[in-house]
Formats: sequence, C-alpha cells, structure tokens
Amino acid sequence: MNKTSPLNTTSGSEKENELRYLAHKFDDAAIHQALLDELNVRISQFIRGIKAYKKHPRRHRPPEPRVLKQIGAARLLDYGTKEEGQAQHPVLLIPSLINWAYVLDLTEDRSLVRHMATQGLRPLMVDWGHPSEAEQNFNLESYITGPLQAFFDIACQLSDTKPSVLGYCMGGLLALAIANNNSNKSASLSLLATPWDFHSGIGAHLLYLTTLRLSLAQPSSQVHNFSCVNTVSHL
Repeated sequence: MNKTSPLNTTSGSEKENELRYLAHKFDDAAIHQALLDELNVRISQFIRGIKAYKKHPRRHRPPEPRVLKQIGAARLLDYGTKEEGQAQHPVLLIPSLINWAYVLDLTEDRSLVRHMATQGLRPLMVDWGHPSEAEQNFNLESYITGPLQAFFDIACQLSDTKPSVLGYCMGGLLALAIANNNSNKSASLSLLATPWDFHSGIGAHLLYLTTLRLSLAQPSSQVHNFSCVNTVSHL
C-alpha cells in the first residue's frame, strides 16, 4: 500500500511539516560540498574568461572623420569620400542619445557609415558625446530644435539634392521629429530598430502610418521603408 507523502499536503501547518520533512531528508554536509564544488567551477570559468579577454588583441577604433560642426557636446561627423567628380547624396544619421554613436562605425570593415560612403552616399553622423553643462537641462525638444536642426541645415547646404534622414534606435524617434519639421526639405526617412508599440493593435498602427505619410507628403519627401532589413537600400 502506498504511504501518504507529506508532499501531498496543502494546509498551512501541513506545508510547514512538509518543509521540515524535506530538510531532514538532505545531508547538510553534502549540500555544503555541492555548493562549494559549483562555486569553484564557476569561479574557474570566470577567471578563464578574464584571461582570454586580456590576451585578445585589441582592435583600435578606426580614424575619426572630419568634424563639420560641434554644438555643445554634439558633433556632426562627415564620412563622405572626397573623390573628385563623384556626386554624393547626403544622409543625416541620428543614433540614440543613450548609446555610443560608433555602434554604426565599429571597425573600418564593419561599419554601416563607411559602407554607405562607398555607395555614392555622404553619411553625416551625429555623435551626441558626453553631455556637458550646456545639456544639463535639455529635454527632447531642446535636442531636436537645437543641435539636430542645425546639423540638418548643414546637410541641406552640402548638396543640390535634399538630404535623407536615417534614425537608429531611439534616434529614429528624433529622426521622425526632424523629418516632420522639415518635410519640404528632406528627401526620405528611414528607421532602423526604432521603438514601436506592438501591443497597440493594427488599427492604431495604420492610423499612425497614415498620419505620418500625410505629414511628410510633400513632392520631394517620402517615407521609403519602415523595415529594418531593406532600409539602407531604399535611401
């Protein structure tokens, strides 16, 4: 006949008895040794990881491009090539405020902006830098109407063609604002990994996209693509 196990109890006092029963079933010394063994394994793995990291050859950052303009901590970096006779379409790249801009320029052979420069484009990347005293009281409007608008104006002056705007991550939200504020001056808007409320439903999505298209619906302005995969190819 099967014995009734204390694991089947459900009341408060029975639950307490269950815990006591389980405590007596295990050997404290064995548990202590098992914890020590696991701790030693994890510490050894951690130390091996640190040693491997220290021995790995450090790849230095690629040469920094020319700085077109600096406003406070924010800089506008020009990744365009200077090949004579080559027309370059300006693209203003806006990264997140909270991530390093060089996520778009990791190394010379793993760089979105350097690749774009080989495709007939003139990438102009915003580098927000370290916030200085000038930015201590900034809000989003301050960034958009201040340095970002100034950088967009510079992009407009560099070519006969109207600049495209590309926003990455949180920078996509800033790109939406600057493109909307300059809808008659921007050639296109592209968004990479920009925050999106997937829980708001298809109705809200369609309403938002329709409103955005109407906002940017000028003869020289269009929203090319909202997907992450094909954004760059649509610039």
